[in-house]
Amino acid sequence: MQTQLLRAILLSLCFAAADAPASGRICTTLDVMLFGNVATGTTQTQSSVVSNCGDAPWSFTDVSVHPATNAAYHVTSSCATGLTLAPTQSCSIVINFAPVVPGQVSGGVWLHNTTTTPDQIVTFYGRGVDALAGNATLQFEPSGLSFGAQTVGTTSPPQTLTLRNLGPSPLTLKALVLNGPAATVPFMTRRSLNRSAT
Repeated sequence: MQTQLLRAILLSLCFAAADAPASGRICTTLDVMLFGNVATGTTQTQSSVVSNCGDAPWSFTDVSVHPATNAAYHVTSSCATGLTLAPTQSCSIVINFAPVVPGQVSGGVWLHNTTTTPDQIVTFYGRGVDALAGNATLQFEPSGLSFGAQTVGTTSPPQTLTLRNLGPSPLTLKALVLNGPAATVPFMTRRSLNRSAT
């Protein structure tokens, strides 16, 4: 009796599995792209393959770049609104990150579709960095000034001290601080020093 009951249960499960409707599934090899630090003026590329990993066709209802995506991201996609993917078929999304200014930026591509998970998005994050930032080397010429003995109440002849930027990055002067009593500077202008400039 128990054996017959077990056979009946197994048979009903087999019929239920056979009657289960086919369904499409959306799969992506990357749904989050992390570019990390990328030097300004250069480009890095990542890609994601979007496939139908189910057993029924499905279609894209909207493939679009998220409106908040930073202009440093350039999207190339073979996935398109209206495209239908049969089981095992795929398309791809290629993201080029080309920052022109330093800073953290992000973006995304919507992959709205007709599966049971219709609101898919591929997101990407990266930071533009200035490869030359903080790499300026300064040199004073001469390395020191000596005024010798000077009568109290009188002013010595001026001496010239040259500040040279040896590079590799530009430098902007913001302040000049003198130590010691009665030290004065005839003039000082705020300016930028390119490599080898004085």
